Parts: sequence; C-alpha cells; structure tokens
Amino acid sequence: MILMLGAALLGCAPAPGPAAGTGPGETVGLTIKSWGKPLFAWTLTPQGEGVFTYADEGATKDFRDYVLKTKRISAGRAGYAQVAKLLSPGRRYAGEKLPCERRITDMPYGVISWGAEPAMQVKYDLGCQSAATTPVYDGMKRAQDLMKGWADKEPVAETRPGGQ
Repeated sequence: MILMLGAALLGCAPAPGPAAGTGPGETVGLTIKSWGKPLFAWTLTPQGEGVFTYADEGATKDFRDYVLKTKRISAGRAGYAQVAKLLSPGRRYAGEKLPCERRITDMPYGVISWGAEPAMQVKYDLGCQSAATTPVYDGMKRAQDLMKGWADKEPVAETRPGGQ
C-alpha cells in the first residue's frame, strides 16, 4: 500500500481554494481502502494521542480474509503538529472534491479528516491525479509513514474480525 501511495505521487504546485491549515483542537485522521477493504485508518488528537488500525492477513491469506488490529500511540503535541502540517495541503479541499485530470483505475482511496463533519473532510482517490493533488498525496504519504512508524513500536491493543 505504501508503495502504491508513493507511486501515485507526481510533481506539481497547489491550487487555490478554501483556507488551508489545521485549526486549533482538531483531531486529524486518514483512512485508506482498496476494493472496500480497509487498509489503514487512524486519528490523532491535538494532545498527540492516536489510534492506528490496520488490516492484517487472515488464515487463508486471501485479500478478503483479514483481521483488523488496533494500536494506541502517543506522539505528543509535537507529533500532532507534524502530522497536522503534513495533512494541511488537503485542507483547502475540505467539503469539496480534489481536482482530477487523469485516472488510474483500481488505486486506493479514502478520506482525510479534520473532524467528523463532511465539511471537515476530503475524499481522495489515488488514481485521480492533477497538479494540485501532488502536495496533498505527498503530505498523506509522509503522515502515514510517521503514524505507522509510531504504531510499529506499540503492542496490539485490539484485534477484531475483518472481511471474509
């Protein structure tokens, strides 16, 4: 998944839109799915407390046979600030759609969030490319890498069945 996210990135400059940045006190989050299967989902509070859930292989190792594992992380306020800054290029599109000039089918998709309200979220599809999406996707990849790095150091707090 991380390789696919990186492969989807191309060079460009951001497009104008609503105000960018993360407001004070906003919990940030990211979901990444493929063919309906949740690959990753995480949130991080301004205090740096986070939840990181990922799909792990099930017994059959089939794409649809997986378990969801959740880890709790503590990145501190500095970690939150880092992640929020990385996600900020997408904020200008909250409540709207990302620009799309080219399409690659069957790429991961999901939501970047700065709260639960639809106006505080932007849906993305990594197959949807444009010059404006590069900073958004680059920030997402770097935020995902940070969150995964912190989660890798923590024990699994919860396991629950996924698809089959």
